[in-house]
Amino acid sequence: MIAGAVVVIALIVTGVALALARDEQQQEEGTPERAVQLLLKAVQSENPQAAYALLSGELKKECSPLDFAAGNFPGYRRLEGTRITLDKRTEVDGGGIVTARVAEIHANVPFGTSEWSHRESYALALEDGEWRFTRAPWPLAGCWPGKVEVAPARPAATPTAAPAAPSATPAG
Repeated sequence: MIAGAVVVIALIVTGVALALARDEQQQEEGTPERAVQLLLKAVQSENPQAAYALLSGELKKECSPLDFAAGNFPGYRRLEGTRITLDKRTEVDGGGIVTARVAEIHANVPFGTSEWSHRESYALALEDGEWRFTRAPWPLAGCWPGKVEVAPARPAATPTAAPAAPSATPAG
C-alpha cells in the first residue's frame, strides 16, 4: 500500500514538473529578466561557468571561479520541483531589480504534496553592455559570507603582585 502511494505521488510530481517545463517563456535578449532566466538555467543544469559569467566584476573579485563552483554546484538540486514566475521589473539608477515569485513543490509521503512560495529580488547593472548581478543572487549561497572583521587579540593579562599591606607589628 505504501509503495502504491509512493508511485502515485511520484507520478503527480513528474506530471507537475512536465507541465511547468512546458510553460517556460523565453525572456527578451538584452534584458535583466533574461539574465535572471539564464542564471536559473545555469543553476538547474549545474553549469557553474555560465552562472559565474553573469556576475558583476565586483562579485567576481570576492569569489574565484573555483570557490564559486565549490560553494554552489556539487550535487546542487535546489530548483527541482520549483516554479519561478516573473513578478516585476523596476529600474533604479540605470540598473534593474527583477522580482520573481518562487513556488517550491515538495512530495510529503504519505500525505501528498505541499507548496511553499516566496519572492526573490535580483539586483543587476549594465556592465560592458551586459546585465550582471551586483549582489549574490538566490539560490546561490557560496562565497559571500559577509565581511567579518576580527578584533585584534588582546595581550594576555600578566598577573601582577598586589602591593603588600603594611604589617601590623606590635609596639614593643
